Amino acid sequence: MKIKKFELVEVVGEPKLEMRYYKSETTLKGILVFVHGVSHGAWCWEYFVDFFTKKGYACFAINLRGHGDNDKNDIKGAGLSDYIIDVIRCIDYIENNHDNPKINIPYSKPFIIGHSMGGAIVEKYISDFNYKVKGSVLLAPVTAEGMGIKGILATSFSLKGLRTSPTTLFGKKLFLPKSNFFAVKNGGRCKTKISNEILEYCKISLCRESIKAMFGLCRFKLNKNINIPVLVIGSDKDAYFPTNSLNKTAAFYDTKAMILKGLCHDMMFDEKGWEESANTILKFMENNK
Repeated sequence: MKIKKFELVEVVGEPKLEMRYYKSETTLKGILVFVHGVSHGAWCWEYFVDFFTKKGYACFAINLRGHGDNDKNDIKGAGLSDYIIDVIRCIDYIENNHDNPKINIPYSKPFIIGHSMGGAIVEKYISDFNYKVKGSVLLAPVTAEGMGIKGILATSFSLKGLRTSPTTLFGKKLFLPKSNFFAVKNGGRCKTKISNEILEYCKISLCRESIKAMFGLCRFKLNKNINIPVLVIGSDKDAYFPTNSLNKTAAFYDTKAMILKGLCHDMMFDEKGWEESANTILKFMENNK
């Protein structure tokens, strides 16, 4: 997988946080902030940042504490609230340092995009700080206000969930092709194909996750009264959050879910579907400038 050129930006404070900054390749239209999900990192947005920088967007991909380029020890004891603090710090950093030599762009309120657990983090962020962003995109997100303990246990102890656990609990990369990340609901590997190259890339890059943070996805309170546009987008075959979950989340925000066909949970890697996802997000942003 070709890694797009980026500037590694360090956010001051403790714990140390790092973001990948990708410059727009054409006239700047806006700023995007990407928040990854369980066991992932800023690296998982490579296809998307290549797409959006070519469309005129400056992209910042956050590494939550203990993920990606950050100190792996910082994941110990991290809760969902800690990850939300990470996002607050990163977005405030962009606002206050957009004109430094590393970044050097005019500031405008960004769109914030969260995948999976990152979707829950974005849901919490816009619940309190929606005035800081222009709009939000929830990509295959955790169900608004939480999965519930039954949902967590049912997902974790399904066959695909058990194949995902070596990665989320221990950072081991066994059974990835048939894990919840890449297998579609109702069996098999994603029929639209996750390439062997991507699987190898994920084997190198996926990390263990904080159990405390994952159980934080059980229940979390949200403020329903927000005044920014929200796009909920996912797949009918997602092994984590399929149609019922997407519709529930969209209803919470008084909108309608965009449900694509046949994609796996890691939609941003789906060989045939990632670009459909990206174009849907682009259209949403262009309609909500």
